[in-house]
Amino acid sequence: MKDAKQSSAALVLYFCRSYDPSMTYGRVRQPAAPAVVPHWVHYDKRCLRFKAFMRQSVFENPDESYRTRFFDIFYFLEDDTMLVIEPRVKVRWTR
Repeated sequence: MKDAKQSSAALVLYFCRSYDPSMTYGRVRQPAAPAVVPHWVHYDKRCLRFKAFMRQSVFENPDESYRTRFFDIFYFLEDDTMLVIEPRVKVRWTR
C-alpha cells in the first residue's frame, strides 16, 4: 500500500512540475507596439495663431507721435514655419 501511495504522490508531483498552462489556455497576447507616427503627419493641418501689435514712431506728422500696427502671426506645426500678415486698415484722414 505504501508503494501505491508513494507512486501516486510521485506521479502527481511529476505532473505538477511538467504542466504548462499555456498548452491548455494558449499564450497571453502581448500588446502591439504603438505605431510610430512621423512629426509631419501628426501635426498636419495644425497651426497656432497669435495676434500682435507694435507701435511705430511717426516723425512726419506733428498730430501723432506713434501709430499702432496690428499683425497676425501663424506658426505651422507641420514644418515649423511662420507667416506674418498685416491686415489692411482703412486710412482715415483727419482734418
